[in-house]
Formats: sequence, structure tokens, C-alpha cells
Amino acid sequence: LVIALAFAMLAAECIVPEFLPIPTPVQLLIVSCCTIYIGAVRSASYEKESSDAFTHKDAYMFPVIASAALFSLYLLIRILSKEWVNYLLLAYMILVGFAAISHVLRPIVAAITPTFLSSLSYSGRIPIRYFREKDDSTFTI
Repeated sequence: LVIALAFAMLAAECIVPEFLPIPTPVQLLIVSCCTIYIGAVRSASYEKESSDAFTHKDAYMFPVIASAALFSLYLLIRILSKEWVNYLLLAYMILVGFAAISHVLRPIVAAITPTFLSSLSYSGRIPIRYFREKDDSTFTI
């Protein structure tokens, strides 16, 4: 019941500002709290089949990977103009945002779609001869 209320608050937060002005800090508080709550409840409901905890090697590699990411962003800023860096970051944020929203909305969409649509699947084959010489990569949707 509480998770349904959190989803309802997220939906209301998207609709209500069109008709009634809501201060930005209040909107940020509603969206962040509801999103964190929904994510926490959904992650707690999954069965833990394998441990996804960080190992010591992962903890040691985190500063190295973060430094490489920041240095590559610095190089991008130095090489490309500010507008192109903004376009690249915007494209990245759009893709990550779309993936996050589709993952959050998956239970709602699964609840309202008919069962015969969820059983449909599509299989395809993408030839990846540039990376592998003999094998093609397959995917299933």
C-alpha cells in the first residue's frame, strides 16, 4: 500500500505543477524520497541468489576508475568545444534516464498489459564479424 502511495505521489508530482505552482525544493524532496523508497523496497523484495557486494579489489579499483573517468572528461573538454561536451553529456543523461524510468515503471506496465503480450518474444541475430571471426551474437527481447 505504501509503495502504491509512493508511485501515486510521483505521478501527482508530474501532473500537479501544470495547474498549481509547487516550489522547486518541495518537488525535489518528493521525487528523491519517493524514488529512493521505491528503489529500496524493490531491491529488498528480490531474492539474493548471489552476493553483489564489493570485494576489496573493487574498492581499490574505484578511485582508479573514477580518476580515469574524470581525466577523460577533462580531455574531452580540452579537445572539443563546450557545446559538443554538453551534447554528449545530454545524450548520456537521456539514455541513462530512459533506462532508469523504464526500470522503475516496469511493474506498473506489467500489471496493466494483457498476459498474452508479456509472453511474446522476439529473437534475432546480429552479425558481429568485426569482433569475432566465427560466432554471431544473438539476442532475445
